[in-house]
Amino acid sequence: MPAGDGVWLLGKLLNEVGLASSNGEGNRLVRGGGVQLDGEKVPGDRRELTCKAGDTLVIKAGKRRFVRVTFV
Repeated sequence: MPAGDGVWLLGKLLNEVGLASSNGEGNRLVRGGGVQLDGEKVPGDRRELTCKAGDTLVIKAGKRRFVRVTFV
């Protein structure tokens, strides 16, 4: 879904895919340790995600909310 190669801010990405209602809420989820990328917990101090076109990730926020994202 998200377009382009490069670096994404995790809070913004969570907002873009609908797992957070705002960038701030996305950042709070990351700081609180409630985010996993492909089954691996994201450290609270990580703010960016580097990706390239064609990458696919499963992003999980909390216990029950998750999405599969393919970068185009």
